[in-house]
Amino acid sequence: MKRLILLILTIFTFSCKDNMQIDKLKNQNDALKDKINQLETEKIKPKIKSYTDDEATVIIKDYYSFYKSDFMFRNIRLRRRGANIFDVSIEEAFKHNSAYIDHVWNTEMYSLKIEQNGEYNFSRKL
Repeated sequence: MKRLILLILTIFTFSCKDNMQIDKLKNQNDALKDKINQLETEKIKPKIKSYTDDEATVIIKDYYSFYKSDFMFRNIRLRRRGANIFDVSIEEAFKHNSAYIDHVWNTEMYSLKIEQNGEYNFSRKL
């Protein structure tokens, strides 16, 4: 009889302990679900740098000084198409060493796309 009572008390003790642990885990699970829901509703967006027209002009001048150093340019006009995407209208002429030849200016259209790391793609529009 004593053994039966001890067995019942032991089972009851262990089952109460398990229920308390289960309740604790349920509470932790609910807290984590709430935190996940909060983060999903906030949807943190990374901050994107937006380049100004002046910064785009500096990039265009850099492009001409390095990649197209045999050309002169003037009248840079920009039209923003996106956060860091510009349509560029620019007059360019081939450099001549002779003072007797007039420069022939042509208007060209380019697309300028500036990446977040500062790299850019400057390509002629077709």
